Amino acid sequence: MAFDIDTDTVTAWILVEKEIERLIQDLAAGKPETRKIAAVNWEHVNISNSSIELLINTLEAGNGYNNQVIAVNALGQLGDPRAYEPLVKVLEDENQYVRSAVAKALGGLDDPRGVEHLVNALKDEFKYVRRHAAPLKSIFVNCG
Repeated sequence: MAFDIDTDTVTAWILVEKEIERLIQDLAAGKPETRKIAAVNWEHVNISNSSIELLINTLEAGNGYNNQVIAVNALGQLGDPRAYEPLVKVLEDENQYVRSAVAKALGGLDDPRGVEHLVNALKDEFKYVRRHAAPLKSIFVNCG
């Protein structure tokens, strides 16, 4: 079976990918105003699964918790299983907002390996981490 993809679609796809790469670079930039603009624009870009590696690299680079939270949120929205290991690594991050975003993202991956980590997140000292892990708690409460 052949797939017909018109040139406009291919061009749009390439532009989206280039925009994603540019935004990720801007998120890692040193200037706060550049990062802020990139973060706002990020919400308006259609993120594709081919950007997973770029997001994982941004997450692992640790260039400030804002960048990590944005990368975590995007990885969670994409739901790609490749995001599991990198997310688990930063679930122990010292920053409460990163941990909170990771708890939410892991819950959205629907990966059974995340259950143990989410159970542990229910014990976190920061209420928003517990709150984002709470949907898991409701699964257990409703099982019996």
